[in-house]
Formats: sequence, C-alpha cells, structure tokens
Amino acid sequence: MADQSHIEILETSVAEWNRWRSRYPDIHPDLSGARLSGKDLSYVNFSGCTLRGAVLRSAILIQADFSGADLRIADLRQADIHSADFSNARIEGLRLEGTDRSKANFSGTPLDFPFHRYKRESFFTGTVGTLALRYLIFFILVIVLTVVTIMTRCPHRLQ
Repeated sequence: MADQSHIEILETSVAEWNRWRSRYPDIHPDLSGARLSGKDLSYVNFSGCTLRGAVLRSAILIQADFSGADLRIADLRQADIHSADFSNARIEGLRLEGTDRSKANFSGTPLDFPFHRYKRESFFTGTVGTLALRYLIFFILVIVLTVVTIMTRCPHRLQ
C-alpha cells in the first residue's frame, strides 16, 4: 500500500517531488498501487521507488527516471515513456501495451535486447535497425533495376 504522505508530495508538483527526493536521498518512497493515470509526470525522479501495482495508464512520463524502481505488475499502458530511464528496474508483469518503447532505456531488464524495438510500422517510419534494412532492400532493388535496364538496352549482351 502506498505511503499517503509520499503521494501528497508527488501531487503537489513534480518539481517539489524532485526537490524532496534530492533532500532525502535515503528514503525509498512507496507508491505501491498508486493511481496516477493521465498525470503529467515528465522528468519525475522515481529511481529506487516502489511502484508495484501502480496505475500510470496514459501518463506523460517523458524523461522520467525509473532506474532501480520496482515496477512489478504496474500499468503503463498508452503512457508516453519517451526517453524514460528504466535501467535495472524490476519490471515483471509491467503492462506496456500501446507505448512506444523505442526511445526508452531498458538496460539491465528483460527488455534489454534489440528485438523489443521491432513492431508493426509503416514502411516510412521505424527504428534505426528497420531503416537500415529498408536501405539495404532499396540498394538491392536499384542494382537489379540497373542490370535489367542495361540488358534491355543492349540485347546483344544477352547472347
């Protein structure tokens, strides 16, 4: 169960929360089960916090620091986690459906492997890996079309 005094500090403002965290670095806030859906918590310092079972659905968490946090069974569906840091966080059961994880840092977690970034996308959007593959396909296509063009313009080379 979340510590109500911690929730009250967080609800004051992110700036106040971050000041409180820097003043009392030895305190590991307990926000277990906290209901923070839809809130703008950009740049919040949740490092080392317990957020087990917390609901942050559709929250704005741009550049939020979750490093070393306990996010087991937390709900971050449809949250904006652009450039958020989840390094070394406990994320078993973390719900991330509808989030774009491509810019978030998941090093030291089960999502720390290159394949988690590949998802269904249109041809013109994607991660660096998918764009590199698209350039390779484009390059091969250009070579094939060049060879076909040369062969059709110079039929005597076909013999």
